[in-house]
Amino acid sequence: MYQTIILGSILLVTLYVLKRLRDPKLNVPLVHYKIPFIGHTLSYMFNCEEFFKQCRKEYGDIFSLYLFGQVTTFVGKDHSHEVLSRDDVFDFTEEFRRRVPGDAMFANINGFGDPKYNAKVVKEYISNKLSSYTERMQKSLYLATQKYIGDCDNGRTIYSFYHLMTKIISTPIANIFIGEEEADYDEIITTFAEFTTDVAVFFAIPPILDFIYPGLQDYVNRIPIKLGLFNPAKKHRDVLVKHIKNQVDKRLREKQKYGDSWKRPNDLLQDFMEEEKFDPNNVDYEVMANKLCIFIFASVHTTSRSCANAIMDLASRPEYMQELYEEQLEVHKQADENGILSFEALIGMKKLDSFIKESLRLTGDVAALPHYVMKDYTFSNGLHVPKGHVVDIYFSDVYQDESLQGSNPNLFEPFRHLNKNSPASKVSKNFLIFGGGKHACPGRFFAVNEIKFFMHNAILKYNFRTESGKIENKMRLGPITFPSTNIEIPTMGIYQYVTSNPNGIKDDKVIFTDSTTDKKLSYGEFKSNSKRLAAGLIDKAGLERGNVLAIISPNQVDYAVVSFGTIIAGGTVTFINPLYTVDELTYQLKDSSAKYIIAFPSVLSNVIRAAAAANIHESNIFLFGDTEINGIKPYSSLISEREANPVEYSPEAAKSTTAYLCYSSGTTGRSKGVETTHFNIVANLAQLCAYDSEVNSDTIYIGLLPFFHIYGLCVIIHLSIFRGASVVVIPKFNLSTFCRIIQDYRVNRITVVPPIVLSLVKDPIVKNYDLSSLRVCVCGAAPLSKELSSEFTKMYNIPIKQGYGLTETSPATHSTKIDNIIPGSIGKPLPNIECKIISEDGEELGVDQPGELCVRGPNIMKGYLNNKEATDSCIDSEGWFHTGDIATVDKSGNFYIIDRVKELIKYKGFQVPPTELEAILLTHPLIADAAVVGVYSEKHATEVPIAYVTLQPNIPQSDQIKKEIEGFIAQQAADHKRLRGGVLFIDQIPKSTSGKILRRLLRDRVKIEHPFYKL
Repeated sequence: MYQTIILGSILLVTLYVLKRLRDPKLNVPLVHYKIPFIGHTLSYMFNCEEFFKQCRKEYGDIFSLYLFGQVTTFVGKDHSHEVLSRDDVFDFTEEFRRRVPGDAMFANINGFGDPKYNAKVVKEYISNKLSSYTERMQKSLYLATQKYIGDCDNGRTIYSFYHLMTKIISTPIANIFIGEEEADYDEIITTFAEFTTDVAVFFAIPPILDFIYPGLQDYVNRIPIKLGLFNPAKKHRDVLVKHIKNQVDKRLREKQKYGDSWKRPNDLLQDFMEEEKFDPNNVDYEVMANKLCIFIFASVHTTSRSCANAIMDLASRPEYMQELYEEQLEVHKQADENGILSFEALIGMKKLDSFIKESLRLTGDVAALPHYVMKDYTFSNGLHVPKGHVVDIYFSDVYQDESLQGSNPNLFEPFRHLNKNSPASKVSKNFLIFGGGKHACPGRFFAVNEIKFFMHNAILKYNFRTESGKIENKMRLGPITFPSTNIEIPTMGIYQYVTSNPNGIKDDKVIFTDSTTDKKLSYGEFKSNSKRLAAGLIDKAGLERGNVLAIISPNQVDYAVVSFGTIIAGGTVTFINPLYTVDELTYQLKDSSAKYIIAFPSVLSNVIRAAAAANIHESNIFLFGDTEINGIKPYSSLISEREANPVEYSPEAAKSTTAYLCYSSGTTGRSKGVETTHFNIVANLAQLCAYDSEVNSDTIYIGLLPFFHIYGLCVIIHLSIFRGASVVVIPKFNLSTFCRIIQDYRVNRITVVPPIVLSLVKDPIVKNYDLSSLRVCVCGAAPLSKELSSEFTKMYNIPIKQGYGLTETSPATHSTKIDNIIPGSIGKPLPNIECKIISEDGEELGVDQPGELCVRGPNIMKGYLNNKEATDSCIDSEGWFHTGDIATVDKSGNFYIIDRVKELIKYKGFQVPPTELEAILLTHPLIADAAVVGVYSEKHATEVPIAYVTLQPNIPQSDQIKKEIEGFIAQQAADHKRLRGGVLFIDQIPKSTSGKILRRLLRDRVKIEHPFYKL
């Protein structure tokens, strides 16, 4: 029965599709395809350029493809002018309406408005006033360039130049659209810069549902908008309404007050106010905002993208820089005292104009400008398309044709357009970037002049190149070209970024839950409590900007409140392991110059002793919890009635201001304070979110990783707040508790270290719990073996992702994706991170060649606190951070960590510096010399420290002395630094002639004689 229904349904769908494909009114040749229903979709999306060339060769200038459930016709160079000139037949606006649900987003102006009215606005209100707008455009571009790029006296690497250009280009456009006063607001520039990309999300969604029925994807896209669940235009429209209202009301008041002496603002908003339909007594601000949104959509993205591509093309070809520089130098002589060029001077940039036109030509889309066929039409070659059909322009056929472009049309020849009376703003049969005929974009003159003036200044002011020094390839998806694969990194404070709320988290959403007491902390409570604590730190404790507050505690449900409260107040946080000894606590408190402490009650006695040694007064010590102990008050006593305003940071301050001081042993020696800036943390969060979109408000984490460790701090605290995920907090690891929490709270994402993976695989106790809610496991902080990774995946049938990073990299540099997990691999670099592998003599190595991994990117630390020598030893003059880890990379770009160059021992993600333990060992009266190395323990699934010891003369070797030495270290070092690998005796510690311990020889020796390797 069911089989008959299914087969019958398939037959009906097949007949329906065949009927549509055999429309008798369509006699354009349909390119042959092999896959039913899918048709040409895959070739179109992933091999568009070559696929279209083959279609053109076999089927001629006009051909049809079956894409996403419907037939689309593509028209090449010989007949594209017919599409662009017959606006009574081919309607671009109508097809645009069908693809973007503008009528749902902008209901009160009928979607994207009347195309004739829109064209009139651009022509009469903007293009016809171009000469009067020239000065304002130039001033705005100059100021925006200074703001977002600066002088670059010390050099600067700019990632995702396109996103930067959207803000620069948005500045003059905002100025001309709504006036100079409102254009000074950052939120206005952000709205102009982000509006198009946010709304264009509908272009990024392939119309897969159209395979089922034509138009179904558009129908589904409209549902969340109509239900009020999702409207990408709303937040931007709300910003515009606020600022438009401010300006309109102000102008109406001033016009009434000053009468004829009132100075009329010259901008698009004022033009709207002077239209016949405008009613000053009943202003519909939302309609005005919606109208502006249409012109923002049409202006910012294309200009920004074109300018970014032109800059990249010039940066890739420095051989043309001098010639263009000389022309700009000559043109600049015509500038006035403020550096403003006349409209005529802009026209005189002949070589630059030709360069821009060539860039536009060769970075254009393969195919674009889809048009809806309004009535049946027969092309001049006799081919026919029916009403309701869709026709696209095959642009590459125009731009790669020798008869239209001249010799070598595929080559970038920047001055091929000179002396041809064909500026970049002029449309013609061989240049269709801005459309053609009645479809030609009326805003092209303004756009091209924006690009010319920006490049004019950039050429005169900066010496720029691509970071690789090579010609950068553009990214292509389907027929669309993108300038860059990197992402823009916001330059703001940590609190501002983490609470920017891109997922629309509601204030009552619970973020942190205490696994012991079930106490909960919502998103709204987190923000309010953090601001109130910040106010108390300032008002009651006297915390000043730049003061350091130390947190000494295991994981707590309100750990984030203390951390962010300090950040909001302008302070710096140093995180200290609560298991540290008094000496270790004292060292970090002194080294970090901590002035305040918030500690867990159980470690209070050690904290008081360490604070005294570090000259921190007891009045500056506070506790987690609600109980006062021996005069030490809980930090809740600091909570104020008022909420402090978070300290704001300029782009420069965000990059230079230290937010966190996590401690790392670096390459050698005692722990050093890693200065992690606001920008470092924001960068890494942006990188993680761009690379992995799996974390959202449905994610339930288990908060096991120590929050005082950069891994737990960033991945559990920061990422969860930013994405609205939930975290069940546990203070320490116990396998039964761990499994019970997964079961009871339906945890679906765990972030762990290798020893926990080992327990989950080996310990039979896990069988007592229901762990079926788990969807993904992320393992980091230490290498995970291929064998253990595979065993875990087989046992739980969920992916286990690996990542890589260090405290110095804030922390992540590499990660795997669920759809590309290779056991044993740490994955690929995150966005904006460069990697190289070098030999011992610094030469860059290739595929499958082991060497030291070096990374460079916006998440690399500022440096080690007050330790320039240590900083310079690991960050070279070109900004490369030398990780000290031996790695390889395969031909697909997947990285593997295979060994450690550093002397550090990594125990369960904690760093154990051998020299620190050696210094303690040498204070033992029975020890003459000592060296510490790491040995891998299968039992613990991690490295553990082992000591090689040379005893004093005449002291006999014995197991009792070994145990005494192990106990000696246990008394004086933190738990993770204990000699879990034991003690081995040696007659003489091997050293070089300079006295350096030859640990390599000891690591080779331990593999022969240590019991771990004899099992």
